[in-house]
Amino acid sequence: MGGCCGHVKLKATLWWNVTGTMWTLNIWRPRFEPLLHEPSDWCDKTVYVFAVFQLSSTYAATFVFMFLLLLLTCF
Repeated sequence: MGGCCGHVKLKATLWWNVTGTMWTLNIWRPRFEPLLHEPSDWCDKTVYVFAVFQLSSTYAATFVFMFLLLLLTCF
């Protein structure tokens, strides 16, 4: 029931995750202060640090879960 739509949703979610991670981490150290001639080209430090922390913790938790799952299935 709905097998095709499930695959589409999974692929869309994975694409969204990978694209967002690449977009966030490609700007490793953004400007945290607005420039006078480009006032919209900066990022709030708290928001950026939170985004990087959230991405890192999500990937770490996923890795630990997959590793434990692998251990449980092997033994």
